[in-house]
Amino acid sequence: MKKTNFILDTFFDYKKNKQQYCLWRWCSTCGNMRIRNELFIRSITELEIKFEETGMKKNSLSLFNIRDINLQTQIIELILKKLNELNNEEIELMLSSRPFYNLDINKDDFLKFIIMELYESLYQRFSRREELLKYLYKNLTNEKIKYVMTKMNTKFINDQNSQQPITNNV
Repeated sequence: MKKTNFILDTFFDYKKNKQQYCLWRWCSTCGNMRIRNELFIRSITELEIKFEETGMKKNSLSLFNIRDINLQTQIIELILKKLNELNNEEIELMLSSRPFYNLDINKDDFLKFIIMELYESLYQRFSRREELLKYLYKNLTNEKIKYVMTKMNTKFINDQNSQQPITNNV
C-alpha cells in the first residue's frame, strides 16, 4: 500500500473543515492544535512508533514539546521528506492564488504554519538563526518550498530592518 503525504491530507482536511482549524501560531487553545496533533500522530504512525513510547501528553503534541531529541529528529526529517515530495501543483494549491508572501499583511497560511512549526521546534538546537536556516535549506530538496522559505526570510529581514530604534535624541 502506497503511503500518502500526510501534509497534503491534512491540508485537504483543513480546506474542508476550516472552522475546526486555526493557523494563528501563537495560540495554544484553538484549532492549531489540530494541525500539530495531525503532524505528530501521522508522523509516528508512519514511523511505526506507538504513542505510548513517545512520552508525550495527548494535549501538547507540538513538535516543540518533544523532549526526546532522537524522536524529534525522526519526525522533523519525515516532515521535511513530505515537504520534499510535494509537487509544484500541490504547493500552488496550498498557497492559493494570492500567496501570503505577496501580501502586505501578515496573513496566516497553512504552508507557512508548517514551515514555522519546523523552525520553532529547531530553534533551541542552533545558536544562530542563520545556522537553523542553513539546516533547513540543506534538508529541503524541493525548490518551490525553498522559494517559499526564501520569501518568508526576506520578509522577516525587511520587517526587522524597517523597525526604527527609539532614541532620546532631541
